[in-house]
Amino acid sequence: MKCTTHSKIPSSFLIIILFKVFLIFFLFCAVSHADVLTLAWDPPSQDPDLIYNLCYGTSSQSYTTCMNTGNQTSATVDNIDPGIP
Repeated sequence: MKCTTHSKIPSSFLIIILFKVFLIFFLFCAVSHADVLTLAWDPPSQDPDLIYNLCYGTSSQSYTTCMNTGNQTSATVDNIDPGIP
């Protein structure tokens, strides 16, 4: 004669675990945003030794911050506010 035991996990326990997993997933999705922007461009063929200034702001033609990148053709901007392209 075989004796088998089945342990049954209460459904409320499973619901709580699933809720916690989804909550953690959504919290990480909400706080993970890109606040670093890296830009690169091709230099003009006529004068490759130009000095570049990268200016940006919250709207077109309204640049509140500028950075000198020298003769480098790429730049990284840190601490970009979410929602500003």
